[in-house]
Amino acid sequence: MHEYKNGFLPVVFNGYWPTNREIMDLANNDRELRGDYDLHISFCRLTSSSKTPYFSLPRIWNNFNEPQITIICDRSKFKLTLKRHLISELNDNPICGRLFCHSCSNV
Repeated sequence: MHEYKNGFLPVVFNGYWPTNREIMDLANNDRELRGDYDLHISFCRLTSSSKTPYFSLPRIWNNFNEPQITIICDRSKFKLTLKRHLISELNDNPICGRLFCHSCSNV
């Protein structure tokens, strides 16, 4: 999604995921709303279809609440910053659900 938002994908992807502002044709409107520049998520009738990248990727991108990471244009810097963020979000003491887990019982 980062590469789509920054125009690094091939030309065939242009307009594949329009923003809410483009869908509502608010380009001529002076007022800006909170979700205008979020990617538009089309209605999906089937649960199985909603798990495809066409529906799930914009939802994940819109729900990612780290604007200091999403505004980075450089690919390598974005990847490095995202990796650091995701590693920092990991739980130090994961809860294992396995009954007789060998790793957890030797702690």
